[in-house]
Amino acid sequence: MTAPNSKDKKLVDRIYKQHLRLFRELNDIHIFVSYTIPLLTTIATNTSFSDAAPHEDLPFKVPGKSGKTGIAKRNQKELKSIFKRFAQSELYENLLVSSVSRFEFYLADIIGAYLKYAPKKLTVGPKGGDSGKQVPVQIIVDSESLDELVDGVIEQRVQAIFYAEPEAYCTYFNAVSELGVPLEEFRPFFEIKATRDLIVHNSQERLAT
Repeated sequence: MTAPNSKDKKLVDRIYKQHLRLFRELNDIHIFVSYTIPLLTTIATNTSFSDAAPHEDLPFKVPGKSGKTGIAKRNQKELKSIFKRFAQSELYENLLVSSVSRFEFYLADIIGAYLKYAPKKLTVGPKGGDSGKQVPVQIIVDSESLDELVDGVIEQRVQAIFYAEPEAYCTYFNAVSELGVPLEEFRPFFEIKATRDLIVHNSQERLAT
């Protein structure tokens, strides 16, 4: 058996560290939720925010225009509704959206690491065949060295692949890593991603109305 060289070890170490970091961050979210939801529920049901009348507006500092502080007003009934809403659904929704983005960032980083490790894999397309992608002239002109050019092409490739559906970028992950992870193993993520997309879509519709 051939001993791994320093380049192999660097790649393995990077992936392992990112793996541990991802799990720690996701576990942190679970810990945060386990403590926060009961607090929000208690505030929504038992807390009085001031001696003001239930329908009297209370001022709260919020981000304003041009970086200045603004004022938003809510009465106690509205405040309780906010805490109840986040306790029952919106906190979960926001953290799910954040968690999906974090996993995609992790996957993108790992794909980038494999491409940096073996730039010839840039010739591999999303489904394992030829890439068929051309290098934009602007990247070539702006690059001061071959390494910088390769880094630019990798960045562009990773950004482009994540505009595709999850099954496509997970297939591409398998193509460049050659790990052969069955797509069925990604199925729970595909379902979570679909839920995330629905949450974002519904949120955009609410803002539009």
